[in-house]
Amino acid sequence: MSIRSISCGANSIDEKEYDTEIIGSSPKRLEAFLQRRVAAAMLTPPSSDKALAAGGVILADAENYVPNWPLTCGWALRPWLEGHRQIVVRFIRAWVAATDWLGESANREECLSLIMEQEMLTRAAAQNAYEKVVPKARINRSALNTVIELRKEMGVYRPPYSPVERFCNESYWREATGLSM
Repeated sequence: MSIRSISCGANSIDEKEYDTEIIGSSPKRLEAFLQRRVAAAMLTPPSSDKALAAGGVILADAENYVPNWPLTCGWALRPWLEGHRQIVVRFIRAWVAATDWLGESANREECLSLIMEQEMLTRAAAQNAYEKVVPKARINRSALNTVIELRKEMGVYRPPYSPVERFCNESYWREATGLSM
C-alpha cells in the first residue's frame, strides 16, 4: 500500500492535494479533527466512533489497506523498561487477564455494556471494538513490520533500519504469561 495517494472508492486524492501532519495517538488525532485543525484523520475505535457521532464520514477502512494493524500496543523507552521489569511484567499480566476475561462468553454482555457506557458508543460500535480484542495481548510481529514499512515510506523512519527486535522485546510478555510466541 502506498500512502502517497489515497484511494476512496471511485475517488482518489493525489499527494500534492493534501499535507500530512504527524499528531500522535488516535485520541490526539480525534481532538485535532473535532477542533477542525485537520480535515481528516486516521482513527481507531473508540476515537473513530466518536468522529462519526460528531458528523464525520469514513473515507476508507484501514483494514482494507493494512491488514493485521496492531490495534493495541504498549510502548516505553528502553532505559525505563529495563529499570522497571517487574512493574512491566505485572502490567502485562493484568492486560492478559483482562483479555482473558473479555474472551469469556459469559462476560460478553457486561463488557459491551461497559464499552457503550464508558466510551459512549452505540452497540454496533461497541461490538466492533470488542471483536478487535487481541487474545492474550499477543504481540503481532508481522503487524509491527507493517508499521516499520509504513514509517519508512512516510519518511519518518530513516536509515539505517533496524530489525523488528529493536522495537519489540518479547521476553516481558513471555515472562508474564509463561507462554511462547
